[in-house]
Amino acid sequence: MSNLLDINATILQLLKKCLPLLSASDTRRDTKIATLDGLYLLWTNNKQEIDYSATVYELVINVFVNNVFSSSNSVTKKDKKETLYEFENTELVYQMFQAFLKHNGFRPRKAQPFLDKDFVDSTIQRLNSTVTAERIAVRDTIRYLHDTCSFLRSYIFQSAICVLESFAYGKIRYHNGISEMLDVLKYSVIYSSIAETALNELSKIIIHLISHKSLVLFNIKLVECVAAIDKSGKTLIPEILITVLRLWRENKELSLVYMQLVEKLYTLCDKGEWMVLQPRLLSLITDVMLGKENTALSNQAIMLWNQIFPNRNLPDN
Repeated sequence: MSNLLDINATILQLLKKCLPLLSASDTRRDTKIATLDGLYLLWTNNKQEIDYSATVYELVINVFVNNVFSSSNSVTKKDKKETLYEFENTELVYQMFQAFLKHNGFRPRKAQPFLDKDFVDSTIQRLNSTVTAERIAVRDTIRYLHDTCSFLRSYIFQSAICVLESFAYGKIRYHNGISEMLDVLKYSVIYSSIAETALNELSKIIIHLISHKSLVLFNIKLVECVAAIDKSGKTLIPEILITVLRLWRENKELSLVYMQLVEKLYTLCDKGEWMVLQPRLLSLITDVMLGKENTALSNQAIMLWNQIFPNRNLPDN
């Protein structure tokens, strides 16, 4: 018992050194970095199930909140160099927190009083970081929270879908992390029990996203999310294909993006449903192949034709 008390006391002392977000000139910064690295290694390499006190759980979460959610570490800053420097300061915090969530002795019930909807919303907000490495760290942190803290799963799904809806319908004009947001939602669909109404809501948002002007930035992740929804029991791929074909006919300038979507969706679509859509696609691909304006686009269309219609001769000019 006394040994456990000593371990808790030592961990608390170490965590207190990591609480403040320090500037580059602060003399305590090197000590903080070394301490975070030590805690990360401890929870990564130590396979013992240590029953840490609730105070340790509270302080670990406070270290994350103070460093990651701090107002001086805002995702809305326009200076990317400054944001990158700040992530260099918080990267070890992400790693330490993830290691704590994954260590053998982690007890969700002890973390629950300190993790709530506001915590999830603030974490999801970090997906808008201008630093790609931070967005990946946030995405992975959310996955670990999803896996270890089942009481947060509904908050994660709703928070992510709320941001995605705002982006899809133009309530927010730009977001850096839509690909990572789709990753989060795909993970939730695959590994959670999502209500049918929630899946329907997500499906409507995704269909609307297909017409977004920045589709090219996240089209592959969108298809992966569609596939996850379809596998969950809701038939979505045929409806998505119909929407893509309609938009392609309306906006030939995005032919390449829509061809890439069709190619990915073709491999996922039920062949019986696919046969019904073939005539529409046949016409669209033919138009692109016979076009003289863009040779690269025509070549891409020929490749798609050969994949989808392997037994049909190419159309003559």
